[in-house]
Amino acid sequence: MLNIEDIRKRLKEHPIPEEVKEIRRKITETFSDLEFIEEGHKYYLHKTNGETKEMTSVTTFCHQEFQPFVDWDTILINKAERLGISPDTLKREWKEKNITSTSNGTLTHLFAEAYMYFFLGEPENMPEVIRKMQYEDGFLIPYGNKQKAVAKYYEDLFQTKGLYPVMPEAQIYIESGNNPYGMNVNISGTFDALFAFQDKKTDEWKLSIRDWKTNKSLNNDYNQSNAITLLPPFNDLIDEPTSLYTLQLSTYQLGLQPLGYKITDRKLLWLTEEADYYKIDVPDVTDRIISHCKN
Repeated sequence: MLNIEDIRKRLKEHPIPEEVKEIRRKITETFSDLEFIEEGHKYYLHKTNGETKEMTSVTTFCHQEFQPFVDWDTILINKAERLGISPDTLKREWKEKNITSTSNGTLTHLFAEAYMYFFLGEPENMPEVIRKMQYEDGFLIPYGNKQKAVAKYYEDLFQTKGLYPVMPEAQIYIESGNNPYGMNVNISGTFDALFAFQDKKTDEWKLSIRDWKTNKSLNNDYNQSNAITLLPPFNDLIDEPTSLYTLQLSTYQLGLQPLGYKITDRKLLWLTEEADYYKIDVPDVTDRIISHCKN
């Protein structure tokens, strides 16, 4: 298990380049007029003219624009009938499972955010709940297998050179009438982690967008078997988590690109109950998102 002194020693031997620090400063400053309110998961853009504009989250945008309608009420009634229980009972069970899953996922994401600050040698910037409960004697202690998978990811990264953490929880937005793509949307979001590396041939600094995922599965077997797809222009993609995450990460990329950086890849970091992780590359679909949002 890594100790903060191990991290500081590594940073002394391999300091974060000034170019990487500048990327972080530029992103933070560019999107400093965006406010996120945890309650209700709402984003507000505070414009220089005093106007405040509520933005649609990237997650909501992708669901509303590209996911087909699902009649959950009918599904609930039919499944409850098959199980021999009332729809209200099944609905409560679903709600309890969702709350548990969401709570565990939130804590894991907070731990992942904390670990990047730990890895940057900035334990003081960790989310307070993690710093107070899981940071002891210079160690960031994981609780549960998915947090152990996060620690394993960074322990593996500790052994590599050339890939630098830029920042966790990076916020972006795309404003209608104020973006280089001509997109008629007002959307904003937060992705989990940004990394940078220097191209050895050109010396150009390039970026990698990464999102932690705690889902039990990233696929939907029923939708695959029945060829249930997303809506056009993404009707070549099955309606399942991996496809929606593909759209989300490309949307984050669209928010970052106007700053002049080249985003080379988008990765899902899927955490498993076996305390391991998988890096899953998802394709660049920015062109199709732009085309759709111009209509």
